[in-house]
Amino acid sequence: MNAIHLAAAGGFFFACRAVAEDSAGTGKFLLDGWRPEQGLPDKAVTAILQDQSGYLWIGTTNGLARFDGIHFTTFNSLNTPELPDNHILGLYENRTGALWVETERGLTCFDHGHLSVFGEKDGLSSERILCAAEDAAGHLWAGTDAGLNRLEQGRFTSFFTLEGLPDDQINAIATVQNRLIFATGKGLAEFAGVKFRLFNPVSGLPADEIRELQRDGRGNLWLANAAGLWEIRLRESVPDLLHPYQGSVTAFTISRAQKIWLGTANGDLEELAGGNPGRPSAVIAHFPSAISAFCEDREHGLWVGTRGDGLYRLKQSEFSLTSPIGLKDQEVFSLAVLSSNEIWFSTVSGALGCQLSNRMVTNNFFPPGAQVRVVSGNQSSGVWIGTLDDGLYHWQNGRFEHWDELDGLSDNDVESIYVGRREVWLGTRNGGLNCVQDGRIVRFLTPWGLTGNYAGVITGDESGRLWIGTTGDGLFCMSNGIFSTVIGGSGMPTNNIHALLLDREHVLWAGTDGGLARLAGQQLAIFSKPDGLPDDGICQLQEDNFGNLWVGCNSGIYRLRKSQLRDYAEGRGQFIDAVPYGEEDGLPSWQCVPGPQITKADGDAGDGKIRFATSRGLICFDPADIRWNLMPPTAVLEQVFMDDVPLPPADPVRVRAGIDRIQFQYAGLSLAVPEKVRFRCQLEGFDRNWINMSDKRTANYTQVPPGRYRFRVIACNNDGVWSPIGDSVAVVVAPFWWQTRWFKLLAPGMLAALVFGLLRQRQTRLRELERLRMRIAGDLHDEVGSSLWSVTLLSQMLRKHGKMGDEERRDAGEIHRIAQQTSNAIRDIVWIINPAFDTVQDLMQRMTDFADTMLRGTEFQLRGEGLKLSRRLTLGFRENVFLMYKEILTNVAKHARASAVGITLVELPDQWHLIVSDNGAGFDVSASAAGNGLPNLRRRAEKIHATVALESQPGKGTTVTLAIPKLAEGPWWRRKWRQIFYERDDANNPDNGLGH
Repeated sequence: MNAIHLAAAGGFFFACRAVAEDSAGTGKFLLDGWRPEQGLPDKAVTAILQDQSGYLWIGTTNGLARFDGIHFTTFNSLNTPELPDNHILGLYENRTGALWVETERGLTCFDHGHLSVFGEKDGLSSERILCAAEDAAGHLWAGTDAGLNRLEQGRFTSFFTLEGLPDDQINAIATVQNRLIFATGKGLAEFAGVKFRLFNPVSGLPADEIRELQRDGRGNLWLANAAGLWEIRLRESVPDLLHPYQGSVTAFTISRAQKIWLGTANGDLEELAGGNPGRPSAVIAHFPSAISAFCEDREHGLWVGTRGDGLYRLKQSEFSLTSPIGLKDQEVFSLAVLSSNEIWFSTVSGALGCQLSNRMVTNNFFPPGAQVRVVSGNQSSGVWIGTLDDGLYHWQNGRFEHWDELDGLSDNDVESIYVGRREVWLGTRNGGLNCVQDGRIVRFLTPWGLTGNYAGVITGDESGRLWIGTTGDGLFCMSNGIFSTVIGGSGMPTNNIHALLLDREHVLWAGTDGGLARLAGQQLAIFSKPDGLPDDGICQLQEDNFGNLWVGCNSGIYRLRKSQLRDYAEGRGQFIDAVPYGEEDGLPSWQCVPGPQITKADGDAGDGKIRFATSRGLICFDPADIRWNLMPPTAVLEQVFMDDVPLPPADPVRVRAGIDRIQFQYAGLSLAVPEKVRFRCQLEGFDRNWINMSDKRTANYTQVPPGRYRFRVIACNNDGVWSPIGDSVAVVVAPFWWQTRWFKLLAPGMLAALVFGLLRQRQTRLRELERLRMRIAGDLHDEVGSSLWSVTLLSQMLRKHGKMGDEERRDAGEIHRIAQQTSNAIRDIVWIINPAFDTVQDLMQRMTDFADTMLRGTEFQLRGEGLKLSRRLTLGFRENVFLMYKEILTNVAKHARASAVGITLVELPDQWHLIVSDNGAGFDVSASAAGNGLPNLRRRAEKIHATVALESQPGKGTTVTLAIPKLAEGPWWRRKWRQIFYERDDANNPDNGLGH
């Protein structure tokens, strides 16, 4: 076995990986190893078992581990009180999936999340459990170092030598043809209903301690002791005893393919195919410590436990690194497979070789000094050889032909060759494209727009179309002698074409350093890393006979299904499942060489193999020989976290209100290549489609609204096989109290009650305000008005009848004037605040009375348009409109000298218009208006967001138009809210109740 080295695996653990050679010639095996540094509880492994769900359980001398292929979960007496001892002696799973753990101090049962422990208090004859098994009736039997025990209804019944057992130490139990067989320290015993009898069908059966006991697929019994391995064939009328292996066997197992794997005390792993005693065993691998346990998983991987060197996995390699005979470890640059027995090749160093069957033909016959760049050809046209600086050679029927620049070749550096039906096409580094037909060379330099003339890769189809991939200028097509740009610039991922493949469906595939292009007819599709490709730097392309596309890239090799790429390109698929291959599959970790040409023979002449040129040699494999892993992995939801706090396992998972993040942790139980397991998940009710999580093993959701959901996860194994069902759990996110259904049902009623209460409160407030206004108006009228009226009368009487001097008479007249003016003002105030005068009709009447007084001797007319006389007006509206009306009429009376005045009050949907016009003297509106009252009018209008329009000319009268908005500016809902609930009388407030 080669030296073991550490290699990273999945970012979670490090695995020891080596290649073990089978001395019997059965092939190569890959060996991975895990030790305590990678999470194993202890390097001494005592038992290995894969349960029904797919987890691998490993018993050690320092605890029990559950392994999903990526990380270990350890169970010991500290974190699992039901585990009575950390020294695990054995593992057994019954038909219902319950795991029984055999320890030094009792028996523990892991039954679907429920743990229970059994000891001497439960009837066990000893707490040192050596083995366990289940009989046909479903009863559990447990063998100890001091008796045999059977579990019935929660209690154990014990059996000893008194019941016929050869010895009280029970090492192993097996069921063969409904017969319960026990291996003891002094031979075999069989249970006969009540008593036991010795199992001795033939002479020569070992009577000493038997360590292990197993049944194979043919119904035969195998046992191991210090002398070796024995087989008892029970199907014959007379049982036959065979001794196929002599030597100390420390552990053995029988695979599904009926291979016998042996472990010895010196650490040798040996294979005994079919248990054939006539064939010697083959040593497959050697370990530093004795082998103590075996387990074959359901994906045919063999797990090996050692007594002091940890855990190993053995699996056969699907690939091999080969080189043509005589060129081992050289970098193959070009390969031409003319038939399954004839392969021509060139290397990076420029050597040319030919392999005929298993015989190597050297290149001594090739002209000296020529460095070969590319080879191509077929059986009918021979071999075409392009060189670095020596032109083109043709080998057929034992002789060479040669062309160079002197013969018409545009450049002696030939980079690519395509052999067509009647012609051979050459791509050169600096001379564009050349064609060899009937011994003549035709140049095609730059008619299709190549600036660098570097035709790096060429292929063609049956109709005669030619496809040319260039370095720097994109992809071109020649049809009927006319060249055209197929896709360039922004169409292709990049303009550097490294590989071309025209498949059986006549679909052209192009590999670039920016991804993969698919050209079907005129439909171009681009695939890259965001679409699911492992690597965008594609340098080699091959197809097999099973509908797969094999891609060589900078980081290795991966496989794609062409049908899935087609569906993805046509919008029928959501994902691309690329299957990468690397060290874990037996491939070297070297990158594929950019720019090689590999020509495959067509039809029956081909061998069906896929070949890739790498930096260290030629990878060659037959896809028909690959054992695809068709076992879908089991997707298991392991834990749910609520803001990083783990939730107890339950279905449904209940998430309380206010949680910011929900995290789901899951595993995909495929142990073949666990680091390649990929996942898709969906939170139904939140995600519209499946989410491609790649190899991530956690899914995070933030700000999930209250409701009922179901989280689903599925997994994919290393060969792209998805689990059909996966795992799922219901999730209930609790709402806050205001998000609950009952609150949403009650909220409209609560809102209606609130609105009704506010309306009632407003009505109450309005009634209180009306009563207050009535009281203030009455007090002003009765108290202040009466007193002012008395002052007015007395001052008038005093002025007329009193004996006063001229100065006192003037003072009495001033008192009379002020008292009368104040009385009029009080009368206006009483009218304004008295709710009895809130209607439009009252306003019109008051405006008429004021006009009678102010315009005495002048003809006037007051009319209304669109008025509803019974409409009630707010206090602020009546006040502001009336005061501005007084200001306008006062100016008319003082300055207009008019003989006729027209007054109109107009109600529009959103405005009131007050229009006052006269036929008086008029004035120039552009001149200064000081002293005519207009500045006061404008200031008052600005307070209520009203506008004043003035039209006047000298000698032609004056018209004043006052436009008053019914409501203040702002959003409609704010205006309505303020109109209903916040009616105010403050003139500085824009919402001062300017009418409804």
